[in-house]
Formats: sequence, C-alpha cells, structure tokens
Amino acid sequence: MEPPMESGFDALERIKAVINHVGAEIMRVSAPGQVDFDLEGLSGTARERPDRASGEGFDAGLIVETLFDIAFDTSEAEAAAFVRAHQGLPIGELLFSCDPYEGTNIYFRAEFSPDSATSDHDAWRAGYLAQMIASAWVGRKGGASDLANTLARAGIAMPPLGRSGEPSGWIPADSVGESPSLAWTFEDANVYTYGPWHWGSTYVEPFDLYLFETEKVARRLLEHGPFFAMGHAGHGLASYGLSVVTCVGPVAVFVQHGYGGIVTSLKHLIAINATYSRLHWLFDSEQLEASLAPLRWLLLYSEFRGPSALVDLDRLRAGEEFDDVLERFKASSEPRGPDESLMFATLADRIGLQDGTEW
Repeated sequence: MEPPMESGFDALERIKAVINHVGAEIMRVSAPGQVDFDLEGLSGTARERPDRASGEGFDAGLIVETLFDIAFDTSEAEAAAFVRAHQGLPIGELLFSCDPYEGTNIYFRAEFSPDSATSDHDAWRAGYLAQMIASAWVGRKGGASDLANTLARAGIAMPPLGRSGEPSGWIPADSVGESPSLAWTFEDANVYTYGPWHWGSTYVEPFDLYLFETEKVARRLLEHGPFFAMGHAGHGLASYGLSVVTCVGPVAVFVQHGYGGIVTSLKHLIAINATYSRLHWLFDSEQLEASLAPLRWLLLYSEFRGPSALVDLDRLRAGEEFDDVLERFKASSEPRGPDESLMFATLADRIGLQDGTEW
C-alpha cells in the first residue's frame, strides 16, 4: 500500500463523510489522513489517496479507500479458497495477505471518489457487502445445513446444489499435469450463508436474482464458471420471489417462483417443489452426473417475469448479442406462463438425454 497522504481538516472531513454513508462509527484518527471505524463489530480503516487515473499532480483527483477486516491469522489455504470463491463482486474486491509475523489476513477493499454522484450509495453498498462477506466467513462451515434447515421448516424441497467448476480453459496453477477429474460438488465445498434466505457458493446480489437479471447471470457463468445461488427478496405485500441458479455439466438453470407475503400458498409450494424435483431428475441422470463438458445451455424460467427461454452460451461466448441467443418458449394456457414440462423436455433434447421421461 502507498503511505497515507498529508491530509488536512478538509480531507479528514471527506473521509468521515464516506464512513458515515457506510453506516459505521468512527473510532479514532489513527494516522494523518487515516480513520479507523467500526461497523457493527466489523473493524476497518479509511484513508484518502491520489486517484491514479487522474495523475498525481497538484490538481489530481482524490479517492477514499476503505478496508474492512474480515479475518485475522487464519489458514492460508482456507483464505485463498474463500477469496477465490468471491471473485467478481459487484463492488470492491476481497483480498488476503500473508505475513510471517501477523499471519494470513482477509480483507475487503472498496474505493470511492467523494465527488462522484454515486459515492454515497456506493459507500452504503460497500458496508452492506462487507457485512455479508463477514457473515459468510464466520458461518463458512454451516451454510449448506442452514439452507437445508431453513427450507425444511418452510416445506420447500432442497434444490440440487450442482457442481462447482471454473470457466472453460481455466487451469489452477497447482494442478498442471494432473489427470482430469470431476469437479467437487457444492455439498463437499462450501455453500455460504450471506444473510437470512440468501445463500450461494459465491456472492450474488439478492435483488439481481429477484429482478431476474438473466444476462448478468449468463455472463457471470461465462466469466467465472458454474456457481450455486439462492435468494428470497422482494417488496410490498405480493412482489416476492424465490430464485435459484444451479449448474451441472453443460447445463445451468435460473428459475424463479413467487413466494412470500400474500402469495405464499400450498399451490405455490407445490409449484416450487415440482420444479426442484424436475431439476433433481435432470441433474441426477447418468449422462449429466458423469459429464465434464463445459457449460453450453442456460434454462431461464420465471413464474412472473420474462423471458422464459433457453440460452445457447456458446453463441454468447462467441460474441453474439444476448437477445439473439434466446430460444423463447411460447406461452401456454396456464396463468404462470410457458409449459414447464415442455421447457425441460426441450433442454433434455438439446443435451441428447434419452431416458423416456415425461417431463
């Protein structure tokens, strides 16, 4: 890190303003231009530095850098795995450092321009995300159990957690020369709990799931590889969704059902469990269980949003526009939209699954 700048009253006030928008309590001014803070038990520091993009002359722009302490003196291997699982965060980045005297520490870094129109909101987002990441770290051993227990109490079937992996062509540095093997399942790896009704093998913003941000999910799959995510979010009395992203072999699915508020009913529970049963049947097929094929197909289905479609990820990977690679399903006479059995039958046909299932 660069040494802190010599900052006067105005600089400290700018830093304190950012900390205020983070939602944290200022603890002390620990160095010139550096302030320590506490966010509901999560410690951190903030400092001002030159904006590298603006140069470092007299008129250079300034950036406020915030560092949130996630873990101290932990296992290097565990820290590396946790950081690797959280690449591609919506704001900031998760890092770890190794020191022979201080051990291995994990921290979350986010930077803001105090003069930016979005600085206040970005500071709040960073504070919120830091808390979610810290929660995932603290409960890292029990995420899958928390997920299973929460769903069981609600009468919801456990969706298939899928199988982890990496983007096509990515080879870990320590595995060069090893024979290929099936990627570990998420049951064996970690499903993290980020908050109530929010889980994943990596962090995905719950409102991206709720808003059914299909292109965001598709491009994340291409960039970072398969992942599992599940979240319940919404607003008001009736606008709530329970969403799942899960993957195995060449198949990924992003499905969403109405659940929560006044839309919770036996009918909705049956619809959710029927979809998850179809997913289990598909994912447990011998062909997919043994598949090492890269992701090729993404099934999109929402009870109350569009599009419901099949995405050819190869075409998206090749540079075609997202809307051009959607094979949309026609609406059925059912009020919830397309015929779900038809969608699963179409997907089974695309992957060459021939087991005679009446989807």
